[in-house]
Amino acid sequence: MRSQNPRSLTRTASRLGGGLLVVASVWYLAMRIGALDWATLRASLTPQAWALTMLASVAYAGLLSLLAVAWSGQASASRRVSLTVAIVVYGRSLIAKYLPGSVIQYASRQWLGSAQGWQQRGMARASAVEIALHVAICACLAALLLCRQHALALPAAAIAIAAAALVIRLGGPGSARAALLQLAFFGGFAALVAAIAWSLGAPAGAQVMTGWFLTAWLAGFLVPLAPGGIGVREAAMLALAGHDPRNAGAALALGLTLRLVTLAGDAAFSLAAQVLSQRAAVHSVAS
Repeated sequence: MRSQNPRSLTRTASRLGGGLLVVASVWYLAMRIGALDWATLRASLTPQAWALTMLASVAYAGLLSLLAVAWSGQASASRRVSLTVAIVVYGRSLIAKYLPGSVIQYASRQWLGSAQGWQQRGMARASAVEIALHVAICACLAALLLCRQHALALPAAAIAIAAAALVIRLGGPGSARAALLQLAFFGGFAALVAAIAWSLGAPAGAQVMTGWFLTAWLAGFLVPLAPGGIGVREAAMLALAGHDPRNAGAALALGLTLRLVTLAGDAAFSLAAQVLSQRAAVHSVAS
């Protein structure tokens, strides 16, 4: 009987663990939703909240250009990548994160970037740096926002800052610039979350709600089998809100609202990338 490769066993165990976590999250989410007071939830979703959601979707799509520039600059080993090229390469692969496994988006970038003459090794390094910085920067901001609620938040923020510094040190040329752009992205994203949380009027307050969301976003990001963190993010939001019905209702409203914001923003950014790609192809043929 042939023994399995240790790497294959690790990959299988990771997929199994991720799948079980997704199932558990969906089950927990269903149980909590069933126990919620829907009248409270409906009261949170005012016309003003829906208008803010639409505006936030546009703003979120704009913020994604920061991630595109951060990744493309490091992947191409050049700071002179045009915004159009950055959006085309990054944006056309973005929607693939909603496929199970969350790996296809990175493979798509490798293929699209190679058409620009970028080296496979540089793009792989840029993706690894991006993932590590996502975790460190998001964790740091979440911890700082929750420092009044949890005693361990400040030490957690210090650890996240140290981790980000290590990524910058080991990430090679362009990693410091990528970190600054990612910080701008997550800072802007947190501001959008806070604005929507404030509009919902949760007892926990906009600052704490934003900290909860960033923590939940990180949980969804770290579970690879949950496409776009669907299910895991919302379950984490409810878990952090506890059993106060008002906070739980507002947390679910915030989670669902921001799911719409990110879905619409990702779709708009991907559509813009496709349009820019087609225009570039037309200009290339014309010339």
